[in-house]
Amino acid sequence: MPTGSRVTTFLGCGCAAVLALFLAGALSVTFLSYRAGQRLERQADDPAVAARDVRRILPYEELPAGYRPLGALSVPLTFDLAMVLGPAGPATGADGEYDRGFLYVRVRDWLGRGDRTRRWIESGQGDAAPLEQEQIDFAPREVVGRGALTSGRAEITWVARRGDVRVKVGGGDGGEAGGDAAGPGAGAPPRASVLTLMDVECPGDARYERVAIWFAPDPSPQTPTGEQDWAGTPADPRALAALLARFDLCA
Repeated sequence: MPTGSRVTTFLGCGCAAVLALFLAGALSVTFLSYRAGQRLERQADDPAVAARDVRRILPYEELPAGYRPLGALSVPLTFDLAMVLGPAGPATGADGEYDRGFLYVRVRDWLGRGDRTRRWIESGQGDAAPLEQEQIDFAPREVVGRGALTSGRAEITWVARRGDVRVKVGGGDGGEAGGDAAGPGAGAPPRASVLTLMDVECPGDARYERVAIWFAPDPSPQTPTGEQDWAGTPADPRALAALLARFDLCA
């Protein structure tokens, strides 16, 4: 395993283990994986299909400048995943790389333990066992902010951390979900980023455990955390509220 923890290590809680297992199952060599791969190929080939599928899980009217709906995956009665990403600029990244994005996951909460992510964010404790997730690599560093806010019906608890992020979606000729070591962006170095993990609770709806992630470039990686201006980044409560207001997180 490469140096640094995966994004699921950053989550550091039981929900991450459940999510990783569901994603691994959905993308494994099974009939379900084949169907999911076909769907992702259709989304990649047709932006209208990608937008429709993302809106079905994460309704929105207009995305922020520089973001586009990449696609969505669903396993009935299990989980839904929606991905909205922004490509890296031509001067800083190759085709197939993304330096910012918003990911939203809702996992069916059959065991009634949907508050685990919130409790972990508030306490900073949890199971730190490393788990694999092929879409995002995240090597976390220091915490730069945390808080709580309301967006529509959703009650959100969040924590932001500095770290190194590498995202690869899509791949070589096969267009398989999860990327291809030989595909676009392969071998690209991680980017210094700010990543905010959110627990999303929808009062009156305990069917799902909902988690959101927003990441974007670190505005000045060399500046000490206490001296950095976080305005406009995922660690900025106002920017976070403005982004979340674009989505119906409790749909």
